[in-house]
Formats: sequence, C-alpha cells, structure tokens
Amino acid sequence: MKTHAQKTRDTQRQKIYNSEQDVWNAWSDDGNTRLCFARGEKDFDSIEGVEAYVREIEQSQWWADGKASSEPVTVEYCGRSKRGHAWTDLNKIVMPEISWRKWYVIHEMAHIAMSFDGIADHGPEWTAWYVQGIRELMGAQTAARLATALWNRNVEGALVPGKYLSEDRAVWERDPDWILMQYEEDDGW
Repeated sequence: MKTHAQKTRDTQRQKIYNSEQDVWNAWSDDGNTRLCFARGEKDFDSIEGVEAYVREIEQSQWWADGKASSEPVTVEYCGRSKRGHAWTDLNKIVMPEISWRKWYVIHEMAHIAMSFDGIADHGPEWTAWYVQGIRELMGAQTAARLATALWNRNVEGALVPGKYLSEDRAVWERDPDWILMQYEEDDGW
C-alpha cells in the first residue's frame, strides 16, 4: 500500500519551473502566435471549474494508474497566495487564481499521485509521471513540448520512462521533432 512520503530532497524544482515557463509562455518561431498562455490567462473562470477538471482527471487512466489514495482530491481557493502558486497537502490542492490552468492542475495532481515513500517532489519518477499526465490529458504535442523543455534543462525523467536512453540525445539534437514522434507513436506508457 502506498503511504504519503517523507520528504526527500527536491533537486530539480527550479529546472522544472523554468521548463514550464519555457513552454507555457512560448511563442511561435515567427513571433506572431502564442503557443500556450499569456501571463494572467487562465483555463478556468472559477474554483468550481478547477474542481470539475480535478474530477475529470480522477476519471482518467493516468490517475487510476498512479493515485496514492482512493479518497477524492479536494480543491480550495486561497485568494492571494503569499507563495504565489498552488500547493498540495495530502489529498488537497490549494489554488490561487493565478494557477487556474490545466497544466498547473495536472502538475499538482502529479504531486498527489506520486506522494508516497521514495518519490521525490520534482524527481525523475515524478517528472515522468507529470509528462505522462500532460500527454494523456492535453495531447502528445503539448507533452513533447514540455519534454523538450525539460530535456533542454537536463531534467531527469523527461522522456517516456524506461524506453529512451541517454544516448538518444544525439538523435534528438539532429532532429528536434524526434521527441514529438515518440510521444505520438508510443501508446505503451
């Protein structure tokens, strides 16, 4: 049985946050099209919208395969967060309005799903799980963008777990679309 983790060292946190900013604030190569989100833009207009998305995630195969508890996740609104971001506490997500985005909810749900002994916050196992959630819930192209940003910042766990080895970096450097092809073709997550 999975139990909630004793905290282990979180060595990849800033690289993950920086990678997310690279992706979620990205522009097209010509600079004319925002690929993801403008600062302040959000997917949900209310905390109830966030909670409905959490319920949708709880019905996904991704959640069923990794959840740490059978208890439903609760969502709380915290107004202005001193920390400026969302956080989790056991099966609860606390979400300031700035975090009402799908990717942000998936990030926090990955913390809950991976909150058992031996799994570091933002560690390789968590990162792989998070990218898998993005793939299932937001699509292969979005997961590939995130995996590429994580890969570029040398975040461990950025690629499909157990399948792609470090020597594949040379392939990726020759063909940047290589990661996207892996995410589109691989249904054996």
